[in-house]
Amino acid sequence: MEFYGPNKNADSVLEQIQLFIRLHQEFENGRLKKNLISHYIYHMMSDFLEMKRVIEDNDQVTAKRYLVEKKYPTRLGKFPLNTRGVGDKGFCKVAQFFPNLNIMVHPHLLSKGGQFTEAQIQYDKGVKEIRWKDEGVFSRLTDEAFLAGLVPSFRFKFIEAAWNWGLARNNLRQPHYEPTDWSDYINL
Repeated sequence: MEFYGPNKNADSVLEQIQLFIRLHQEFENGRLKKNLISHYIYHMMSDFLEMKRVIEDNDQVTAKRYLVEKKYPTRLGKFPLNTRGVGDKGFCKVAQFFPNLNIMVHPHLLSKGGQFTEAQIQYDKGVKEIRWKDEGVFSRLTDEAFLAGLVPSFRFKFIEAAWNWGLARNNLRQPHYEPTDWSDYINL
């Protein structure tokens, strides 16, 4: 399967980094309103500049070391070690598919003819409080016609790019929940 998207080759990554640098300047100069994507770029700028240097210098040794040390994985490897994700019941027992064996927190499954215990009900309430934030983001993703409903198999090669675009559109909005340093960042 052919890969599409900003990480398909070094030239494409360099173009993406240069775009981030230009956007960062626009955000910092006040020409663009700060939002979640500007917050991300702000925190990642030192990594972007180092990646840019490595690509421009065609420094293969540093590039390999940098990718290993900084751990820039793809797909499910993007979940950092010792972190958990939140999902619905369909995410039961999926840790084996994550390179870092990340656990997905999800509501309990009810066995046939069984009843939930009080402890399970209380746990599930906590999970639902966390999940509703993700559901809000996901509902915005499905605003993308490409991602709404069933995705035909001929579109699979574009799915990561479409997913990333849907996330980008979310990030161009103001956050539902502000990152811990949001007010400091906005007032820079």
